[in-house]
Amino acid sequence: MKFSQIADESKEVWEDIPGYEGIYQVSNMGKVLSLGRYAYAEYKGTPYRQFRPARLMKTHSGNGYLYVSLEKGGVKVRKGVHQLVLMAFVGLCPEGMEVCHNDGVRANNNLTNLRYGSRQDNADDRIKHGNSRPGSECHLSKLTENDVRKILSCENWDQARALAKVLRVTRDNVRAIWLRQTWKHI
Repeated sequence: MKFSQIADESKEVWEDIPGYEGIYQVSNMGKVLSLGRYAYAEYKGTPYRQFRPARLMKTHSGNGYLYVSLEKGGVKVRKGVHQLVLMAFVGLCPEGMEVCHNDGVRANNNLTNLRYGSRQDNADDRIKHGNSRPGSECHLSKLTENDVRKILSCENWDQARALAKVLRVTRDNVRAIWLRQTWKHI
C-alpha cells in the first residue's frame, strides 16, 4: 500500500521494508517491526532459531536521527528510520535526493512529515526551522563575522591571502569567502 492509498492518516499501516520482505516491516508512524520467522543460525547446537515478532529498539544518533539495525543473511546494517518509512511507502530514494523532515524534527518519522528533496531543500529547511547556525554561531566556525568583513574588504587576492595567515585559516577558506561561496549572510 503506497502513501496515496492511505485514507486515514491516524490509522497505523505496516509495509514490508524493501530488501527485507518477510523479515522486517515499518509503519507509517515510524515504528519498525521484526516479523516472526525461523532463520538458520547456530544457536545452542540447533541449526534453526525462531524469532518472535517484536518492535525494534531505535537508537538515537548524535545528530538527532533515529536508527535501527537490520540483519539479513548474517549481515547487519544500520538504517535511518526516516529512510525506511519513505522507502516502504513512497519508493526508493531518487538519485541525488535525500529525506527531508517537514517540521525540522529529525526524530519525527511519521510518513506525513517526510518527503524526498534535494540537498538544497534540506539546507533551506534547516534555515526555515532554525536548526542551522550560521557564521560564528556554528560550533565548527574558526572565524567571526568581523573576520569575514575584513576578508571581504580586501582589495586584491594578495591582501586576502596574507589575511589567511593572520587569521590562521587556509587560503581555500579565505578564497571561498572572498568569492561569496560561503558566509553569504554577511
